[in-house]
Amino acid sequence: MGNNQNNNNAANHQSVQHLTNDPNYQQVLRDLYQNNPQQIVQDFPQYLQNQDQHPARFKHNVEVKKVVPKQNNTYIKKDSFKLTQIDASTYQIEFVFECLEPVTLKIHLLAVETINNEFITQKITSYQSKTYYFEPVSGYKFDQFQFDIRQIKLEDLEYTNQEKRQYPLIIEMETQEKALFQYCFFKLNQNEIQLQTLDIKMQKNGKAFSVRDVYGGQKDQDKDCVICLSNKVNTLILPCKHMSLCQACCQGLKERSSKCPICRNRISSFRIIMRGQ
Repeated sequence: MGNNQNNNNAANHQSVQHLTNDPNYQQVLRDLYQNNPQQIVQDFPQYLQNQDQHPARFKHNVEVKKVVPKQNNTYIKKDSFKLTQIDASTYQIEFVFECLEPVTLKIHLLAVETINNEFITQKITSYQSKTYYFEPVSGYKFDQFQFDIRQIKLEDLEYTNQEKRQYPLIIEMETQEKALFQYCFFKLNQNEIQLQTLDIKMQKNGKAFSVRDVYGGQKDQDKDCVICLSNKVNTLILPCKHMSLCQACCQGLKERSSKCPICRNRISSFRIIMRGQ
């Protein structure tokens, strides 16, 4: 697609993190992925277990992990989701995605997902579904899926039951190596219906991972650390996922403070983003 497209995609990164079932140990995956915004990927069963838990109090002996960012060439731009009203009863789902390899894109409206014990998707049944095929594209605006709201109960557009794997909308993107699942719902206001995102799941090599946003990252890699104001930012704080410290200040902070300097939430662990390796 040209050098400009490659440069744009190289500017987006994801830190990818696979957490084992052992709560006392966290193993960093070899493969790390790019997205916009930057994201981490967490082992899906562990992610679900942690959803309703408060961050643990910071322990000085928490081990600092190191991760190495690499590129992911297929993703949906999160801020591009839009629901457009075509006429009195017809609505159109729109979003922008990147795909530097052939991809199969499936839209599932009012969907129920069947998963196995490893949270791998086995099948998706839905009220309305359509499949599209794309060759490599960059910044492609998808606007090909429409539905008639007269045929749908409005409350079904909002209803989400993650335990039963019921979602108003699932967008599936499958390439040769992996599959991404974007879970969405519709927010009903007085005069409009808005399309909003929930979680993202990635499947790769027989494992399922939850993709979560990182605040900062590749776009902020040239910014100075908020503590020393001299070294460059390279450390991710968990669970808040702010990226505002250098490695040296991270080491010092974990000895004397338990709160993120940005949001003041408690810190559970750090991830050092190792670049240029």
